[in-house]
This record gives sequence, structure tokens and C-alpha cells, in this order.
Amino acid sequence: MRERPSLSQARSLLEDAAEDAGKVVIRCLGPLYVLAANAAILFIATSMVLVVYPRVLAGQPVANRAVHLIFLASTVGSVLWNYYACASVGPGYSLTKIQDPEAGHRTCKKCGCAKPEGCHHCSVCDKCVLGMDHHCPWMNTCVGRDNYAYFLRFLSSCWLGTAYTAAVSSVPIELVGMAIKYRKKDSGAHLSCYLLSLGVLIGITLLLGFHLYLASTGQTTISLVDKFASCETWREVARKLCWEQDFSLGNLRRAFAGRRGARGRAT
Repeated sequence: MRERPSLSQARSLLEDAAEDAGKVVIRCLGPLYVLAANAAILFIATSMVLVVYPRVLAGQPVANRAVHLIFLASTVGSVLWNYYACASVGPGYSLTKIQDPEAGHRTCKKCGCAKPEGCHHCSVCDKCVLGMDHHCPWMNTCVGRDNYAYFLRFLSSCWLGTAYTAAVSSVPIELVGMAIKYRKKDSGAHLSCYLLSLGVLIGITLLLGFHLYLASTGQTTISLVDKFASCETWREVARKLCWEQDFSLGNLRRAFAGRRGARGRAT
């Protein structure tokens, strides 16, 4: 007579099925995230040139308008360059298959590749990523050893660009219930540009601040999560986050330059 699966076994099967389904969903949605990111950049840049500038800079000297246009173009160029560099360069993968796991090498249990320090297997990419920080759905790739510098520069360019577009396109708005009230002379495109810039700016500020903290302390997202997992009290969390960290501008400079160690610690 066949033995019925226990409740814990059934729960484990359900968790595995949910995890596998999540991987498939993220893989399928990856191109849509990339499309959405590019559409947002294109919409903000186009709205600034065709809608916001003619309204805000009307009557200003040609030199002033040229400065604004050049600044916008250079910022958008930096955003796109670092975005595509980060996505195309890739994080760097461990491709060396270990034939003899007993030889003292750390080996990935999922793909059989060598796992140097700081290397982790990404369940979405299904590869071992060197110096892995996280999987970024907006770029449809992992962020790791080889492309973390591009990622930092991308976030910095995004912050600078959205801070600028939010400031220049700012319009007085008022929330009345679920409706947004604004001056009739401000077009919907103008308002949308401002709200999108402001929303992205808030999100990028939090994300950039977090990664500047990681870069300056020589950590990765994964190593920080591991520290959280080992903590039992909030006091211990605070100590490991702040008091035990070695903040260094040298770490930050090397991270922006693309020189980080296997665990995310600058070398």
C-alpha cells in the first residue's frame, strides 16, 4: 500500500512549484520590463523637448535654451549608454565545470560549475554569477562583478536626470479625492512628465542610496541579506549595519571604476 505524503512534503512540493512558476514568470516578463524602462526614458525626454521646454523656457535667451537642451541630451545619453552597457556586458559567469568535486573546489550543486568566493547561482538566469549582487528585471540580467560599475553609473545618471526633469517640469497640483487637479494651461503630457519624473526620482533615490552604502562598505545585496539572516535581534542588525562597517571613499571610487573583489569588497 502506497504511503501518503506528509503535510511537510506536500508543503515542500507546493513551495517548489511556486518557485519554479515565479522563475518562468520573471523570465517571460523580462523583455516587458526592458521595454517599459526604455519607454519611460523616451517619454520623459520627448515630453521635455516638445512640451515642457516650449512652455517653461519661452522668452529666454537662445543660449539658456541651448544649455538646457545640451544638459538633457548628455544626461539621457549617459543613462542609455550605462543601461545598455550594463545589460550587454553582463555580470560575468562561472563556466568552468568541475569534473572531480572531491578535489577541494567549491562546486555549484545546480550546474556543477566552480563557485569562487562571492559566486552565486541565479535561479532566473540559471547560471552561476561571479560577484553576484542581484538579478535586475529592468535590465533582464544579473548585476555582478563585471557590470556593477555600469549599474552604479546608470543609477547616478537616472537620479541626476529625473531630479532635473522633475524640477524643470514641476507644476502646481492638488489632490481632490482620487482626482488630480491642475491648471488648465498645463497639458496632460506636461503633468505626466512631471509625475513620472518625480515617481522615478523617489524610487531611484532610495535604490541609489542603498547601493552607495553597499559600495562604500564593500558589500553586496546578497552578503547584506546573509548578515540579516544571521541576526537574532534588531540591536544586532543595527550593529552589523552601522557600527561594524568600514565606510571608505576608496571602496566607492573603485566600485564606480569597476574594480570589486569576489565578495563585493573593493580590491
